[in-house]
Amino acid sequence: MKNEDFNDIYRKYHRFSVKSAYRLVKDRMLAEDISQDTFVNLYKKRNSLNLSNKRLMKALIFSSTCN
Repeated sequence: MKNEDFNDIYRKYHRFSVKSAYRLVKDRMLAEDISQDTFVNLYKKRNSLNLSNKRLMKALIFSSTCN
């Protein structure tokens, strides 16, 4: 996966990740930190991600954020 592809994923799902984390922790800054950790972990696995299935990507980001 190219960095541009990952940047597109980040731009598309970052807000979703922050909102998901915020629902759990009720702290905006902590939610931002959790989201950043989520995307760092996804970046490390970027070559094994299936970008063609948007529903699967959203589920993966949600589950990674919550964990």
